[in-house]
Amino acid sequence: MDIVIPNAASIGVFAVAAILLLLTPGPAVLYIVARSVEQGRIAGLASVCGITTGTLVHVLAAALGLSALLASSALRSPFASATTS
Repeated sequence: MDIVIPNAASIGVFAVAAILLLLTPGPAVLYIVARSVEQGRIAGLASVCGITTGTLVHVLAAALGLSALLASSALRSPFASATTS
């Protein structure tokens, strides 16, 4: 097996793309900002707690292999069928 070492140009392009992706706000950030602006600091903090809790549950489920099991399950949410079929 050969070890492939990327050249400096490839590493530079990767670094620029990674930085741009890190600086671009995702839907969670936009949701938190919108809730905070419309409903105040407490609602924004509640949104942060909810998104963080959901992310932790998803990561734990993925680590335990439950995500794949639920994705293939016949008992999954009706909302999941539109995105996974």
